[in-house]
Amino acid sequence: MTGERQRDSMFSGAGDDQEPLLPGRSRRTRLDTGRAAPGARHVIEGIDRLRAEVAQAGRALAASGLVVGVAGNVSARAGKLVAVTPTGGRLSRLSADEIAVVDLEGGPVDVPFAPTSELPFHLAIYRHLDAAAVVHTHPPMATAVACVADELPCFHYSLLTLGGNVRVARYATFGTSDLAASVIEALEGRTAALMGSHGAVTYGDSLQAAIDATELLEWACTVYVHARACGTPRVLAEDERRGRRGARDVRLRGRRTSRNRLMCDSSRAGTVRQCETVGQDERGGLT
Repeated sequence: MTGERQRDSMFSGAGDDQEPLLPGRSRRTRLDTGRAAPGARHVIEGIDRLRAEVAQAGRALAASGLVVGVAGNVSARAGKLVAVTPTGGRLSRLSADEIAVVDLEGGPVDVPFAPTSELPFHLAIYRHLDAAAVVHTHPPMATAVACVADELPCFHYSLLTLGGNVRVARYATFGTSDLAASVIEALEGRTAALMGSHGAVTYGDSLQAAIDATELLEWACTVYVHARACGTPRVLAEDERRGRRGARDVRLRGRRTSRNRLMCDSSRAGTVRQCETVGQDERGGLT
């Protein structure tokens, strides 16, 4: 939202004995790597990596055109902590040290800038669904469909990756618990939802999975809009969905199976072979 960095943070209530906050900044509970015990340092290093990944995800979304300006936000979870993009932050140039860290109730852990105003529905998703990352965008086609439809029907088998037809969450004011409840309702049994007169939200077991879901949703909305211009898109029947879903599950199980191959280097003498077993995981996709 424009000018959000100028607003007081939800965490910025400072007592008389506290130093004043800088404009747009929020109270920090600094993660001190110097004083931390070895186990705590490991957690801190993990959070630092997560912040870097969230910032990189934001830049990737901006580069792909899925977000424009300050519209959109990204988060990822590590245990009881969540790394999330800042309010009013331009995803195209985010750096790791701008990423806020909060707990699952929204309490500040390390917040150089106030978290996105959409934090309530990010946290609701982590509390109610098996999510490791959440992506919220305002992509053109998905947003267009969200402004005119009640759902994106399952007209193409690739939508089964997201759970089938994509529901449109009823409109509610951004940043409210009402919007969070609407999003959770729309996401039941799905990994993606459109948000009425607003945008799109996806989640996954990794940041890449959530980004992939966002890209697929925008592609599907684009195809749907073009198909509607040509006629009435044919919605897959339930038996067709079951057949595609079964084939997809078998294919994905096969591709998730770790395949081992031996990488062997012969010694100069030719009598000793040094072999390393390498586990290979292939990402399953729809073809």
